[in-house]
Amino acid sequence: MQKYLLLILITFVSCTKENTAAEECMTCEQNFLIVGLTFGECGGDCSHLYKLEDGKLYADTEATWWSPSDDPSFDSSPIDNSLALTEITDLEAEFPEYLTETSETYFGCPDCGDWGAIHVFKMIDGKRKYWTLDNALESNPEEIQAWTKRVQTLIFELLN
Repeated sequence: MQKYLLLILITFVSCTKENTAAEECMTCEQNFLIVGLTFGECGGDCSHLYKLEDGKLYADTEATWWSPSDDPSFDSSPIDNSLALTEITDLEAEFPEYLTETSETYFGCPDCGDWGAIHVFKMIDGKRKYWTLDNALESNPEEIQAWTKRVQTLIFELLN
């Protein structure tokens, strides 16, 4: 009987520790917004991603191409551009409810005509979410077209 009691106690303690660790991990996750534009068939730097985290804006360090299956990497020094920081902060604050409510993660036909694909990552309820949007804005749902246009404009301004 003592063996069973000990087994139950060990199981309970180990589960409690795992749950606590998972909760701690979720609370330690940073809120962020990543937006970017990539091109599948291009020469040179084909990936332009920007991350808002802790009130700072960072550019990616991807030299040529980035795959959505990989975590993008970012420079450790923030971009010194107050207008871009204000705009991406506003984009995060006005994040489309449509994206958070839909189960769809892929819209239109991104980069089908060599016009690029817009990528969006956001931490929502402790989970990292990811969407691919068409850079041809009219191919996206109407509910997100204006927001996507602002993302597109921000990226083009940061590239120049």
